[in-house]
Amino acid sequence: MLNLTQSEMMALFENPGATGDIGFALDTGVSLIINVAGTDIDADIRMNTVDDAVASRVLFNFYEANTIDFVTPWGNFGASVLAPFAEVTTPQGGAFGTFVVGSMIQRGELRPYDDQQTGYAGALPDFPDDTPAVPLPAGLLLLGSAFALAGLRRRG
Repeated sequence: MLNLTQSEMMALFENPGATGDIGFALDTGVSLIINVAGTDIDADIRMNTVDDAVASRVLFNFYEANTIDFVTPWGNFGASVLAPFAEVTTPQGGAFGTFVVGSMIQRGELRPYDDQQTGYAGALPDFPDDTPAVPLPAGLLLLGSAFALAGLRRRG
């Protein structure tokens, strides 16, 4: 897992004028989640991933974003995006991967990683379930009280 700000993301992945080819050296079965902080993101990134099997295990998580604009004209983006609260404008050159977003302005096509129609194939972290279970007797007492109140209202 990699935690970045928008400026750190741009410093790592911005490459104006270049082909934008990038390779991630991930061992088999290893996923890369890139958490990007920031609310309004101009992603001037041209990122043509060179290995679909590896790219399908890369996820950009824009967890604070309200807007994301892949501003590079005719650039591609080759990784999955998680931005459930953001309006995302896709790059004109299209994108490979899975996009889970709040809303989308689509300037280019979205494609699976390969002919097998593969979306994001990486792992997600396990989070402990912190939600305490409701004890059954308390739930029954609450349900019984609701029925008793409904019965009293019908009589009156």
